[in-house]
Amino acid sequence: MADSDLLALLRQEQAAGAKVGAEATSSKTVPMDTFKWVVGGLLGAIVIAVGWFLNGIQSDMRDVRKEVTGIRVEAAVTNTKLEELIAEFRRRNPR
Repeated sequence: MADSDLLALLRQEQAAGAKVGAEATSSKTVPMDTFKWVVGGLLGAIVIAVGWFLNGIQSDMRDVRKEVTGIRVEAAVTNTKLEELIAEFRRRNPR
C-alpha cells in the first residue's frame, strides 16, 4: 500500500468517527457480564475444590491424631508391664 492509500484510509476512518490508530474489534466479542459470570463460576469452583482438599487433609489429621493417641496408650501399658516384669525378675534373682 502506498502512503497516499494509508492517508485515504485514515481519513475515511476519521470521517466514520473511528479513533485513529485504534485496532478494529471483532463483532464476535463476549459481553463483560457473561465474562464476569464465567470467571466467577470458575473461581467459585476452585474455592470449593481447595476447601474440599483441605477438609480431606483435616480429616486425615484427625485420624492420625487418634492413632497416635492409641499408640501412646499401648506404649504406656507396655511400659507398665515391662516395669512389673523387671521388678518381679529382681525379686526372684537378687544380685
